[in-house]
Amino acid sequence: MPSTAPLRPDPTRARYETLLEVAESIAVHRQLSTLFADLSRLLKRLVPFDFISLTLIDPKERVVRLHILETEQPVRGTPPKSTPFEQTPTMAALESRRPYYIPDTAAEDRFPIVLDLLRANGIQSACILPLFTAQRELGGLHFGSLDSEEDIEFMGQVARQVAVAVDNALHSEAAVAYEAQLAHERDRLRTLLEVNNAVAGCLETRELFQAISGSLRRTFGLDYASLLERAVILSTSSTLQVPVRELKRGPAGASVVTLEAAEREAIQRALDDAGGKVGGDSGAAAKLGMKRTTLQAKMRKLGVDTSRSEPRP
Repeated sequence: MPSTAPLRPDPTRARYETLLEVAESIAVHRQLSTLFADLSRLLKRLVPFDFISLTLIDPKERVVRLHILETEQPVRGTPPKSTPFEQTPTMAALESRRPYYIPDTAAEDRFPIVLDLLRANGIQSACILPLFTAQRELGGLHFGSLDSEEDIEFMGQVARQVAVAVDNALHSEAAVAYEAQLAHERDRLRTLLEVNNAVAGCLETRELFQAISGSLRRTFGLDYASLLERAVILSTSSTLQVPVRELKRGPAGASVVTLEAAEREAIQRALDDAGGKVGGDSGAAAKLGMKRTTLQAKMRKLGVDTSRSEPRP
């Protein structure tokens, strides 16, 4: 008769199936944070561990930065955001191209910054697997409380797949940052071209500065454009009168003055200086260097009330 005893799961088959699931997870998840959350779930079904974390090296600053930490328990203490090369086991693993295993955190005397945090959280052993590709070193894949050689060897196979995923993610982030930099430089060059075209067009001074202001507003927002627009309104001659006092830093939380508000206040000041008079040689329109009808249209649009005007002393 055939045996009715339950079949024991084949550990080798389970490991290969998990490696396949890891590869599928890497293909699905583009963000490292979601990838590591899924890796923690997949790997814990086969190998028990206390935490999984990712550290990345910064060759320019010569530090190792903690990028991701996945654990089910609250962390006691504050994990360091960056650690010098010589004070982290990540570099020890990268230099040897082999796992750096700490069998007993209580007895380990190297890397006190990392070991103090492990001890504070009751981690008795740890393993750091190097992450690298043929082109560059990346960082380390850390596990808390890996004990057997078989588990460490298996996690080494996982680390080789994770290294490719991390390298792709970093290249993608660099490409996005470079595209943003190119877009910013393109906008700067477009603005410079628009300004040059305005100057070459031999516009009147007021029209010239309004054209420049429009280019600045499209590229950089309202901050500088509003100031330039207001300077154009306030200037009563060919000399641009920039209200320098408005460049002073305001109180914390102060709102940014919009272009309409700046124009409204400038027109109101001109009306006050003219005693509420719009037309004529001494009227507000003349002070602002524009036609009476143009100023009246602006006043209607901005809701400026001449009854509020008072002669300035």
